Amino acid sequence: MILRPYQLQAIADLRAAWRERPVLHIPTGGGKTVIACELIRSAVAKKRRVVFVAHRRGLVFQARDRLAQYGVEAGVIMASEPMTGHQVQVASIQTLIRRRFDADIIIVDEAHHATSATWKGVVARYPIVIGLTATPYRLDGAPLGDVFGRIVSGPTVSELVADGVLINPRIFAPPGPDLRGVHTRGGEYVPSELEAAVSKPSLIGDIVTHWKKHANNGRTVVFGVGVAHSKAIAAAFGSIARHIDGQTPQAEREESVAQLEAGEIRVLCNCDLIGEGWDLPALDCAILARPTKSMALHRQQIGRVMRACLGKTGALVLDHAGNTHRHGVPTDEVEVSLTGKAVRKQEKAPRTCKQCFAVIESYPCWDCGHTPDATEREIAQKDGELVEFLSETPEQKRAWYAEQIAAASALGYKIGYAKMRYKARYRVWPRLPYEDKKYVCSGHTFEMRSYGTVCARCLRTRAAVAV
Repeated sequence: MILRPYQLQAIADLRAAWRERPVLHIPTGGGKTVIACELIRSAVAKKRRVVFVAHRRGLVFQARDRLAQYGVEAGVIMASEPMTGHQVQVASIQTLIRRRFDADIIIVDEAHHATSATWKGVVARYPIVIGLTATPYRLDGAPLGDVFGRIVSGPTVSELVADGVLINPRIFAPPGPDLRGVHTRGGEYVPSELEAAVSKPSLIGDIVTHWKKHANNGRTVVFGVGVAHSKAIAAAFGSIARHIDGQTPQAEREESVAQLEAGEIRVLCNCDLIGEGWDLPALDCAILARPTKSMALHRQQIGRVMRACLGKTGALVLDHAGNTHRHGVPTDEVEVSLTGKAVRKQEKAPRTCKQCFAVIESYPCWDCGHTPDATEREIAQKDGELVEFLSETPEQKRAWYAEQIAAASALGYKIGYAKMRYKARYRVWPRLPYEDKKYVCSGHTFEMRSYGTVCARCLRTRAAVAV
C-alpha cells in the first residue's frame, strides 16, 4: 500500500492525538478508508484487536472488502452474519449495540452520525477511539465534542484538486423548484411536501433535457427526494436508467451498480442510498434533484463525482435543486469545530451565467462565452444612480415624503401610495409618523392607515351612524 504524503501525515497526527479521541476531517475522495486500513494493518501487527463501525449494511461489506484488498482479513458483526474469531471485525452500529466485541481500538466511519446516546454508549466501551468524516457538522447542530475530543484536519478540497486527487467539477445550476409552501421540520424540508414540489413532469423532463445537452452520455447518478420521485426520473430517462432505494434487494443493488460501472446503463437514480461511502471513481455526472438545507449532504453528494481515476478527464454537476446557491461550491473553505456546526467562509452565493446557467467566477462564461451586453450594464448603472438618492439628508427625505403624502391626499389615494414611492426611491420603508399624520382621506380625517380611499376613522364613524 503506497500512501500519499498527506495520508502519512494524517496517520501521524492521529497517533499523536490518540488519547484525545481524535476525529479525522478529510474531504470526500481524500482516502479516509485507505488511512483506516493502514491504521488497522499496523494495529494487527502489534496484536491489537480492532472494530470498525459503520451505520449502513452496504458500508459494512464495502469496508470488509477494502480491508481484504490491503491484506487484512476481517469478520462481520451484523444481523444474520455468523460471528468469527477474526482479530478485526467490521460491525454495524445497530448490531454492536447488542453484540459485544472486546477490542483495543474502535474506528468510527462517518463519525458525524455518532452523537446519539446509543453511539456514545458503544464508543465508551473502548480505550482508543478514532473517528473518520468528510463533514464534521450536522444539520441539527448536535456537538461532536460529546464523543470526540479533537479534530485532526487533512488537506482542503482545493489542495486535493491542485494535487490531482480530486477533480473540480463543472457545475450547472438552472432555476430550482418553487419551494414556497414546503415547510421545515428538524431543520430539513418535510419530505412529503418536498417530493410533491419537485415531482412535476416539467421539472423531471427538464432534468433529462439538461443531461442530454451537457453530460455527453456519461455515467450518472441522480439524487432524488423520495422513492416515487426517483422512479419517475428513471422512467423519464427510459431504458438507460435504473432506480434503487433502501428496499431494493442487495443483489439487485449490486447488479445495478455493476451495470453502471460497465456502461450497460448510463443513469442510476436513488433515494437516500448512494451518498456517504459510495465509491465509483469513474462516475462522470451527478444530478442533484433533492433540495436540502444540509451542507453536509450537499457536499457528500457532489463528492461522489469528484474522484479522479485513470482515463477520467472531467466531472459534471447538474444542480436542479438550488443547493449550490444555498451551500456554495465544493472548493469553498469551511471552518469546522466540535460544536457540530460549520461556517462557509465565502458568504456570497455563487454566480450563475444568465445564458446557460453555468456556475462561474466571472464573465466571460467558461461554457458559452457569454458576457453581459450593454443593456445589462446600463441596468447596473441605473442601480448605482438609485444609491445616490440615499445620500440625501434626513430633512430632504422627509420633505420629499411629505410631498407624496400631499399628492395621495389630493388624488384620493391610499397612504400606501406615498409609502410605496418612498420604498422605490430609498429601498426602505418610511418611518415618519409626523408626515403620516398629514394624510387626509376623502372623508377629510387624517389617519395613519387607510382602507381604500376612506380612512379607518371614517369607516368607524359610518358604522356607528348605521347602528
